[in-house]
Amino acid sequence: MKIHRAERRTRPTLGRWSLLVLCALGLSLAVPSLAQATNIVVDTTAATSPGHCTLSAAIEAASSDLPSGACPAGSASATDVIEFALPDESVIESPGIG
Repeated sequence: MKIHRAERRTRPTLGRWSLLVLCALGLSLAVPSLAQATNIVVDTTAATSPGHCTLSAAIEAASSDLPSGACPAGSASATDVIEFALPDESVIESPGIG
């Protein structure tokens, strides 16, 4: 039986499938933008408030990638976002410097 050249091209080989799978895997690993950032929501204007995520605790959580107070841990692989769930005109208290 004689195989025509056109028929040979349409038959996938193990080598071609392996190369295709390796390329797909490489592309999926090379795309860091799929990493999930953590949204840390500040929900109090107080400098300290048990059970609430303060601004200083949110900054600490984002910087250390560990939970701080009631704030979730930041992400080590993406840029974290600090959001505010406060009334429109709010003043955030600060414990002061020095």
